Amino acid sequence: MGVTGSRSEISAAQKERLYALLERHALVLHHGDCLGADATAHAMAQQLLIDVVVHPPTNPKARAWCMSLDILPPKPYLERNHDIVDASRLLLAFPATYKQQVRSGTWATIRYGLKVGCPTIVVLPNGKDLNQ
Repeated sequence: MGVTGSRSEISAAQKERLYALLERHALVLHHGDCLGADATAHAMAQQLLIDVVVHPPTNPKARAWCMSLDILPPKPYLERNHDIVDASRLLLAFPATYKQQVRSGTWATIRYGLKVGCPTIVVLPNGKDLNQ
């Protein structure tokens, strides 16, 4: 399972939905090691004893520095995001906005996941899935 999301703190409703989805579906979690959604998912996965694979960015500005037994070499954001999707059977996305943004790494990752046929759940700030 892969996670993508806002570098700002995700909403309480998104956190609730994230925990439920991790608890139900995750055996291994892949994330991009940024503050916000990635760091939150990492902490929840640790609580649930889910293995975590960290895909850090080359730019350390928003990096969360999550610890794991499996930390991959840093890559540029776009390349790293594609790796997360390619390693996942399900992508969970937690955008900061209700509508798609052109200049957003989260929305770009969602678009890539859909393009390559990765099942994707987009959880909006109100905790509802995009297609609910």
